[in-house]
Amino acid sequence: MPVPAARPVPTAAGSLQAIDTADSDDPDSSRHGTTNHPDEAFVFLHGNLSRGSHWAPQIERLGDEVRCIAPDQRGFGDSPVDAPPSSLLAMAGDVVDLCAALGVTRAHVVGLSMGGVVAQAVALAAPRLVATLTLASTYRVDDPLPSIAAMLAGTVDDVPPMEALAPVLPAATFSASFREEHPDVVEAIVGDLLATPRATLLATVSTSADAPEVVASRIVVPTLVIGATEDPTSPPEVTSSS
Repeated sequence: MPVPAARPVPTAAGSLQAIDTADSDDPDSSRHGTTNHPDEAFVFLHGNLSRGSHWAPQIERLGDEVRCIAPDQRGFGDSPVDAPPSSLLAMAGDVVDLCAALGVTRAHVVGLSMGGVVAQAVALAAPRLVATLTLASTYRVDDPLPSIAAMLAGTVDDVPPMEALAPVLPAATFSASFREEHPDVVEAIVGDLLATPRATLLATVSTSADAPEVVASRIVVPTLVIGATEDPTSPPEVTSSS
C-alpha cells in the first residue's frame, strides 16, 4: 500500500510526527489492521539519525494487512527539534503516549538499533501494551558487551562533526551488496541521516544515563532478536547478548 503522509500526534512532551496506515485513503487497501483490529498495531522505532519514513518498505509490504505506525522520535525527522531525546525512559514514554493518542492498546513493537533499545524500555514500562517485541541490529544496555559499553560511555566531545560522518555512514548503514544494487536508495537515506540536527545527535549521548534501568532480562513479552553478519555496530555476537 502507499505510505500515508505523517501527521503530528500529541504526547506529554509535545508532539511527534507519525505515519499511521489508519490514515490511508487507498481504495484498494483492505486496511485489515484498522477495520478488524483498530486497537492493534505494529509500531516501528527507527535508529539514531533516522526517521519513521525509513520504514516505508515494511509499511508498503504490511500495511494492507495490519495497522502500521512509524513515528519520528523526538528531535528526529519532522518531530520538533526543541524537545530532543533526553533519556531512554522519556523516549519510551513518548511511544506509550503515542499509542494512547492513536487508540492502540496492543502493540507489536519493532525497533532498529537505538530504536531497539527504546523498544526494550517500552516493553518494561508498559508490558500490558506490548504484545510482542522485535529487536533488529540492537543491543542490551544494562549489561553491555565491552564494545557497546565503550560507545555508551562516550561524551559529547567524542561526537564527530556531521560532515565527518558522511564518508562512513554508507558502510555503517548498508551491506556492500545493498550499496552496489541500490545506490540511489543509499544516497537518499544517507542524505536524510546527515540532515539530522547536530543538537539531536549530541542529545542522544545523555540517553544512556538511565541504561541500568532498562534490564533486558526482565522483559516478559515474546521477543524476536535479529542480527546481521555485516553490521559493524551490532554484529550477531552483540545482538545475541540481548
